[in-house]
Formats: sequence, C-alpha cells, structure tokens
Amino acid sequence: MPRLFIGIQITNSKHIIEFQVNLQKLLCESLIKWVEPENFHLTLKFLGEVDSNTIEPLVQVLEHLTNKYKKFKLYSKGLGIFGPLKKPHAIYYGFKENSTLILMQQSIEKFLSEIGFEFGKKGFSPHLTIGRVKFLFEKEALFQALQKKDKNSYTFEISEFQLIKSVLSHSGPYYEVIKSFKLK
Repeated sequence: MPRLFIGIQITNSKHIIEFQVNLQKLLCESLIKWVEPENFHLTLKFLGEVDSNTIEPLVQVLEHLTNKYKKFKLYSKGLGIFGPLKKPHAIYYGFKENSTLILMQQSIEKFLSEIGFEFGKKGFSPHLTIGRVKFLFEKEALFQALQKKDKNSYTFEISEFQLIKSVLSHSGPYYEVIKSFKLK
C-alpha cells in the first residue's frame, strides 16, 4: 500500500536553501538529517498507508476542492523547532498564518473524514521541516538562531497542491507526485 500525504511543494526556495546551509554550518557538530531541497514541502494532511482502491475517490475529492480556492501567497515567519530546546526533534522554516491556507487545510480534513480518513488530532502549523535532529550539541547556537529575527519577509506564490507518495529508502524518503491540483 502506498504511503501518501497531501502537501504543497515549495519550489521557489532559494532563500530557504541559504537559510538551511547557514544552519548546517552553525550546527555542524550535531547529528541532524537535513531535508533535501527537492523534498521541501508544507504538509496539509498526512494520510499514511492508503489502499490503492481509495486513490481515485481521494483524487475526486481533491479535484472538487480546487474549484473553491484561488492562488495565494505565503509569507515567511522564520526558524522554529518542534520539541524542547534541550532536545528538539525537528527544525522547521515557518510561514505566517494565511486564511486561504487555513480554510483549505480544514476543508481537506473535513472532506477526507467523510470518506473514511481519520480527522487530524494536532493543530495545523504552516511549516516545512528542514532538519530532523538526532542529537544536538550546539544548543546555545540554536537558541541564538531562534532569537534572531529575519529582517526580510519572503513571499511564496502558491498556485497548486499535490497528492504525494512517500517512498522510504535506506538513504531517506523521496517523493513522487501522484497528481497536482491547480488552484483558480
């Protein structure tokens, strides 16, 4: 059974790549699995392993949703972590909340729950993971980076979202787009 999620691939990510490279230099002693830039995405809904027979009804629901939403912009918020500073488990690049994005994510949750998918238990926080922390040696350096506010606000044009298959391999996951859904 394929492992699927619904997400927004972030392709115009030059600034995020630079951001990640600077963090890699800053946290070079730590054990962090850095996300490859081609895998940068904002997850709208993780589906897990899905029966192949469910993919077509899933695509139909998502196609229906594309008519409801127009293209929109996301604005950068900066660096964040999941977990406590002493032992974070992920480093992320955050985005400011956007009403279109929030409504679209909530609609995806609602419509997918109606066709049998579990409703998400965690609140939605627009972000993309840039590193998964195994062990952090430079806690103070990370703390300083978290305190620093990015003087620039970056804009990301969002014109589509995707149904994506996650394939796990010994070198890490790679993603295959099953279908892209263009917004109006």
